[in-house]
Amino acid sequence: MHYTPDMKKRPLMGLILSAMSAFAQLDSNSLTVTASRNAAVQADVANFSVNVDSSVNVSLSDVLIALQGSPITASNFIGVSTIPTAAQRVVLGPPSKLQIAWSFALPVPISKIKDTATLLAALQTSIAQNNSGLTLSFSLRGTQVSTQAQQSVTCSIPDLLSDARAQAQKIADASVLTVGPILAISSSTSLAPVCSITIKFGLVRFQ
Repeated sequence: MHYTPDMKKRPLMGLILSAMSAFAQLDSNSLTVTASRNAAVQADVANFSVNVDSSVNVSLSDVLIALQGSPITASNFIGVSTIPTAAQRVVLGPPSKLQIAWSFALPVPISKIKDTATLLAALQTSIAQNNSGLTLSFSLRGTQVSTQAQQSVTCSIPDLLSDARAQAQKIADASVLTVGPILAISSSTSLAPVCSITIKFGLVRFQ
């Protein structure tokens, strides 16, 4: 049988292609990456700090009675301290009159900031006029995101998948690898404020 140059090349080319395919499978590997995004969640709760100063013979029950008409209850109570403090009494000396400061935390919807401030100001005036020996002070201490608001915002899983693949490809490019299919998704968090996904990609090296 007479072989032409083309016929001689065909078996050799087939052998080369088979070797390339086997090498790619033998060199296949995997890469696990975690992609994260911060979800923008708007604060919806304002935190008021309310303090009531009294003499040492006043109880928490007495203070709560004085706060009737406000949204403050025993559940808002966070602690008690002395005025002046022990360190201050050393400086001020024996004449300083010891008082008790009752502290409360009052979270309200941001939409109720103005109404709450007006109510507390009115309560501050009425307590001062009652000659009860109590004095009330309050301040706005900042805002926060409620649990309900966090749970109402979800992240886009397709966006996280895209981020993870782009991250994997960037790593693969440094080693002349190709990112293949998703092999496994080991974990994902889709609730704000932080959303993340961990993905295992298949990798193939071609030579």
